[in-house]
Amino acid sequence: MNHALVTRSAFVNLKYLSFSGRWDEKLAQLLFAGSTNLSNVFLKIHFFPTNLSEIASFPSLNYLTIDHSLVNWTQSSSSIQNLEVNFLSAIIASTISLKRLSLKRMPSNEKDLLLRSLTKIIPNVEIV
Repeated sequence: MNHALVTRSAFVNLKYLSFSGRWDEKLAQLLFAGSTNLSNVFLKIHFFPTNLSEIASFPSLNYLTIDHSLVNWTQSSSSIQNLEVNFLSAIIASTISLKRLSLKRMPSNEKDLLLRSLTKIIPNVEIV
């Protein structure tokens, strides 16, 4: 069987995902590729995948929580914010049912900037 096909079908019936720790593009691809039934996602990660829109579609996603406690904010916070906006934009573009986005353990300055960017993209979603 084709490796790409196996990867795409590995988590096709996954509805709830909670992931904490270090990950890379390959792990993000494994967890998200073909996971079209995801409805609730909790991520505690140290970086945001850059090619998410190429590997994932989240039409059933209702709740997304991102815990920022592993993110290194001493690095350039604007580049981290840009990566996160791109990451969230890709998720938002692929879902029709997102009700709530929760941002945890994020410095208040960075959170304010991110909220301003996100409210332009997703005006009807509760962001906490």
